[in-house]
Amino acid sequence: MKQNIAKVFTFSLLASSISFISCVDNEKNLFDADQLKQIYEETFPVKNIDPDGNWTMSRNVTAHVSVNGDQGVDYKIQIFDADPLSPESTAKLLAEGTANQSTPLDVVMDCATALDKVFVARIDKHKRYLVQPTAIENGEVTAHFGDKSTSTRSMSRAVTTTDIPAMEAPYTADVISTKKADATEVKSGWDLGAGSNWFEYANLPVFKEKERWFKTPAETFKAGLKTSGTGGGAQSVKVIVPQGSIWVIENSNQFDNITEIIVENGGKIEIAKNGSLILTQASYITVMSGGSIVGEGTIQITNGSAGLKNYNAGIIDCPVLDFNGGVGEFYNYGLLKLDRYEASTSGMTLVNHGTIEAGNINGNNNTIIKNGCYVKTGKFQFGTLIMGGTSEAICEELGYNGNNNDIVMEAQSMLTCTGKASLYRTVTGPTKGTALLRINEIANLDGLAQSGSKVTNNIICEITDQTYTGEAHYNWSPFAWLVNKGLQQGATYCNPGKAEFILPADGECIKEGYNSDEEPDDVEIRYTVYSYAFEDNYPKAGDYDFNDIVLNVTLPAAGNDVKELKYKIDLRAVGAVKQLGAGLRIREIDKNNVEEVSFGTGATQRTNSLNSGIFENASYEANGNELVIPLFGDAHYIYGYTGAQRPMLNTGNASTPLTDIYTLEVSIKLKNAISIPSVTDGLDFFIAYQGVGQKRTEVHLTQFNSATANGQLADKEVLEVIKVVNNTWALCVPDKFAYPTETTVITSAYSKFADWAHDQSANTDWYKTVSSDKVIQY
Repeated sequence: MKQNIAKVFTFSLLASSISFISCVDNEKNLFDADQLKQIYEETFPVKNIDPDGNWTMSRNVTAHVSVNGDQGVDYKIQIFDADPLSPESTAKLLAEGTANQSTPLDVVMDCATALDKVFVARIDKHKRYLVQPTAIENGEVTAHFGDKSTSTRSMSRAVTTTDIPAMEAPYTADVISTKKADATEVKSGWDLGAGSNWFEYANLPVFKEKERWFKTPAETFKAGLKTSGTGGGAQSVKVIVPQGSIWVIENSNQFDNITEIIVENGGKIEIAKNGSLILTQASYITVMSGGSIVGEGTIQITNGSAGLKNYNAGIIDCPVLDFNGGVGEFYNYGLLKLDRYEASTSGMTLVNHGTIEAGNINGNNNTIIKNGCYVKTGKFQFGTLIMGGTSEAICEELGYNGNNNDIVMEAQSMLTCTGKASLYRTVTGPTKGTALLRINEIANLDGLAQSGSKVTNNIICEITDQTYTGEAHYNWSPFAWLVNKGLQQGATYCNPGKAEFILPADGECIKEGYNSDEEPDDVEIRYTVYSYAFEDNYPKAGDYDFNDIVLNVTLPAAGNDVKELKYKIDLRAVGAVKQLGAGLRIREIDKNNVEEVSFGTGATQRTNSLNSGIFENASYEANGNELVIPLFGDAHYIYGYTGAQRPMLNTGNASTPLTDIYTLEVSIKLKNAISIPSVTDGLDFFIAYQGVGQKRTEVHLTQFNSATANGQLADKEVLEVIKVVNNTWALCVPDKFAYPTETTVITSAYSKFADWAHDQSANTDWYKTVSSDKVIQY
């Protein structure tokens, strides 16, 4: 018993009470429950204890994991309490098993009550990890890999894309040939939109209603043209650059009204360095397959061509394509090669069914980019980006410039950012099939961790920079935000190059493609450690430093069909001066199912310590029907102290070095396979001392409210009082507990302990906030 004035007074008071309640006068029990209740309430460091609390900081969680992968393949499933892939990871394995297309994994595992999310990993035959962060909801975890109808390893190219609109070529070759026959050959300086001035051009034919056709000469044509004025009324002007014709624009050529510039197969427009093609009002361009617009000048389209569709099936290769104002559409079926694509207007839409190569794409806030083929750019900025089925986009920087910068990815699409990418947005993946999002580094924008940004559905995220910092959401690194909050509704992540995703390069829309390497991931497997901390004075009051015996127990991962259980038990502290032993009762194992209980490290010290008589000197106790394994019979003897030598060890007084911590390895082999018992319901680690009579007195966690066959608890009347006040002499902490030093009351070491004791549904992670230096760190 520890010697300090407060404790001596407490013990004396309780001892007199115990003596009092044991007296009998005229067959009348003089037990005073009220006096004992007062003693318990006055000595325990917390008043008004939660009457419904059971002093448990762990809970059973049932996991349901299904997969849709290769037919007939069993995938290994592992469930962790944190991100297992980060280089700084401290993730611990909670459960493991297998699942395939027809058989899911259903497993019951033990989790810290404070844990609200787990990380479910599907491991393929190459030992590559695909990880899905999954919330714990109502005591359950539900994860699914892949969709229920389409393999994630599809190699076929999508034929149709629902979100990428198509546009047929505005003209056939026959139509163009017919129009050329009727068109007027333009001459230098003509204003094609003139009304009252038509008489100036003696060679002009009589125009059909609503349509005026012109053509450039079938040669190099260096001349300025324009359309202006209002004389044309509702008529549109169309200029054909025919096969074999090169129209060189050396200055600014502006076309107003409704003017369509058509480049035929074999036709070309060359824009000189100081030249520009300006299309205002309802003017627009059509480049047929085999046609081209090239040069060092710019194309500027204002007013969005008044909603008329610009079309390129040939080549546009110039420094700048600038949409400035208005709402319109540009369809690319050919090659669009630019230094810059500018679109400063809200509502502009760029639809790509070909190849876009640009130094920068500045699509701005509300510009929609719909990619059905291949895009490669430096800075990539837009309002909304839609990645169609079997499409590829590569950028150096994925920018952000306001609200509504969302991304939608269809099946077999791949978006790659080789630099920094803003995920301050919603990225929505397919519900059928899989998309791949590859990012070198997530940009650290202010407010990301607090935002509603997310990546959802069947998207695999490959993030090269997996820097993981920050314990709380307000100081998360971008990658920590992604894996703790950002990935939702089945979205997953993997190590760079390890996605189980195939997108073969076809030289058309998929120019670089993707095929993961087959090197295994290097994931360190750590197992969960629970700390069991005891007061030894039960049923008397203690000093509540919870260090009389402290055990760190390394647990096997939960699983089904298990025939061998292994536990590693570290005796970290002996803060008592009397003889204490410890045992393990496993409630969910029938003793008749035990084939063998054996011991590895620490076996000799264990066996010799059992001569004390507190426990049977056997691998497991013969008395009773339950499986009770003696761990040691004398904690001091374990550390080499015999006779009257019983110092307090590792509690801030005389201490053994941490390197000399005693470890006992326990192995249980079973005749028939079982599911691994949980900490909460099945694993009853307890301590004991020699009590009155032949039976030992045992100190258990409150949820294990019965003694073993060889042990005893307090008298029935005392147990009733304990039940009313709901005090405890034992704690099980789902972590490596930094226990208080000698005589340091637990409420002094942990400021949130009292709040948790008042309401054990809140502050369930109290043990993570140390408020004093008077603790012994692991």
